[in-house]
Amino acid sequence: MIAKITRGGSFRGATRYALDERHGLDREHQPEIIGGNMAGRTSGELTREFEAVRQQRPDIRKPVEHVSLSFARDERPLSNDQMARLADEYLKRRGHDPNRVQYVVIRHHDKEHQHCHILLNRVRTDRTVVPQQYREYLRNQETCRALERDFGLRPVWRERPRFDDRTPTRAEDRMARDRGLVSEKNQLKALIRDAAKDEPTMSELVRRLQAKGVQVRANIALTGHVSGISYRLDRVAVRGSGLGRAYTFEGLQKTQRVRYDRARDLPILERAARATKGLGPERRRRRPVRMPSPGRVVGRLPGLEQARTGLWLAHNLELAGRAPGRAALNVAERLLPADARTVVRAIRKVIDLSRGR
Repeated sequence: MIAKITRGGSFRGATRYALDERHGLDREHQPEIIGGNMAGRTSGELTREFEAVRQQRPDIRKPVEHVSLSFARDERPLSNDQMARLADEYLKRRGHDPNRVQYVVIRHHDKEHQHCHILLNRVRTDRTVVPQQYREYLRNQETCRALERDFGLRPVWRERPRFDDRTPTRAEDRMARDRGLVSEKNQLKALIRDAAKDEPTMSELVRRLQAKGVQVRANIALTGHVSGISYRLDRVAVRGSGLGRAYTFEGLQKTQRVRYDRARDLPILERAARATKGLGPERRRRRPVRMPSPGRVVGRLPGLEQARTGLWLAHNLELAGRAPGRAALNVAERLLPADARTVVRAIRKVIDLSRGR
């Protein structure tokens, strides 16, 4: 048994997904309520019940807990009562009290495997909130394994990758399970394994992959040392380490038993690398160089500071005929050391205040 837990903020969306009719399915394959402690029988009635309790804690942004319970494909047929009892036991072992928590169990018939959905209100009837448990993922796994043992269910094991293989992402698993599609990375791994099944030479491996539409590019140093390898299928380019250690240049030799001889295979790798030149993803463009402002350019001209000093002295000499005291203060403030300039500024302030400025 596998239990997938998600949380959300809309009871209306959750109930409509779990309970509303599925187009293209006949009546006997439509969702049906098989358990829980709620009176509603439609998505609208269930939503109103959930919302009535949720209003007690408007500060909780995600009051919806959605648990999808899935059983093995070869599991014995389970009746509605058996599946509802399994759902109740699952909630109790996770610490939920049915007397304080609203929940409904809905069975679906739209997949090959038997499964049901549990919609639960995280806001309890006493205004407390169902917390997210510490290490919830591991606790959830332990609960499922215990239920399999106690109820005699067939264990559901997720296929574990080999130590030298990359773990499939959640999106790849969902794409393969729901739509039957294989990602480009998984296609690449299958093509590489098929091309290396009879321990070929590296040159033969490259030729076989190229014949199947896979571009191979080795990272070759000036000394002739090959430090890595990458592959490209359609629009997806990935390094060997992105597929797993078995698909790196060293992994091809150690795990896939591909035979590499530098004198024999290096020219083929170099030719394949030249064929893929310019086909890699575009690099990020550098930021454009900003030109300095005209004022900053003029300020850096040689002799400009001396010219400014000369104009300043000429202005103060002209001022000395009309206001000799102010001209003297200007010159003193410009030429005296930093400590003395403070005294000059204080004298200038006193004079300004005495004149009402």
